[in-house]
Amino acid sequence: MKYVLRSAIILVGFLTTSCSPGEIPAQSTVTRTPTLRSLLTATATSTPLNLDRSTTQFVPSDPTATPFVHIVQQGDTLLSIALRYGVGLEELVLVNPGIDPQFLTLGQSLRIPGPEGEAVDVLLATPTPVAIEASPVRCFEALTGEFRCISTLVNDLPVAVEAISGIITLYNGQGEPIAQKSSDSTLQLIPSSQSIPLSAIFNEQPDEYAYADVKILSAIQVDPDVSRFVPVVVEEMVWDAIDLGRGALVAAEIGIPNDLPAGAYLLRVLGSGINAGGEIIGFRLVEEVVNSDSEGAVQVEFYIFSLGPPISDVQVVAEMIRFD
Repeated sequence: MKYVLRSAIILVGFLTTSCSPGEIPAQSTVTRTPTLRSLLTATATSTPLNLDRSTTQFVPSDPTATPFVHIVQQGDTLLSIALRYGVGLEELVLVNPGIDPQFLTLGQSLRIPGPEGEAVDVLLATPTPVAIEASPVRCFEALTGEFRCISTLVNDLPVAVEAISGIITLYNGQGEPIAQKSSDSTLQLIPSSQSIPLSAIFNEQPDEYAYADVKILSAIQVDPDVSRFVPVVVEEMVWDAIDLGRGALVAAEIGIPNDLPAGAYLLRVLGSGINAGGEIIGFRLVEEVVNSDSEGAVQVEFYIFSLGPPISDVQVVAEMIRFD
């Protein structure tokens, strides 16, 4: 079997010196580790705020409030997209937090700003998002002072959904918004019957903070006949709890097709730590370029750290698209 992931693992750790990660279970076949690119990976945190399902409040969403979203195509650059829609480059970056201007991914969704540079609810006619279930938002204050909020997106549809984005809003006790962040889902694709996180990081917890809410802005049903995603399968996954469940060591084997057209492909593997209530409370995203001449399975190994509650289960989801 040819392995394409050969770099040393990069850990975003919060364990003390008295904690050891433990060993991979004997049934794991992982022998090499990948280069990890962490996107909003859970790091050191203090006591989480208790926002359970029975008390979390929600502000109703406008039935037609959907933004205009551009799906990145081959040959697109951030500048060309800005020129196409007649918006400023800085404004385009501002309403798409976390975007890397030098590294756009095919199929990536970008919000287009309004005339004043703000993200707009309605700019051009866009389809109403398909139904994606979002769990109540749970927020945690990190030891670094950051305020991290996360919602679990669940795809109960019989088909995959892509280009998912949303807005996480913080409210005071009077139901007035006091802070807001737009966010894209960690993967571009949510397979049927799977879940992925939607999260946002605020610089600090606002003094008047009482609760948080999430509003889904875009979610498009994938047409399997024209999908740009390469079918990949999580063939095997094992994990070990570490530090009394505050972390997990994960090993997964991702099966890829043997007859890929010539070229390079971007494989993205998302591991999510799930609490006893079925909510995602920590995750790690692994990215690797895979050549078309690679055969068999890609093996990855990584850590997930919880934002607060112990990890009771781990889910691994993967996607792959043409890179060049």
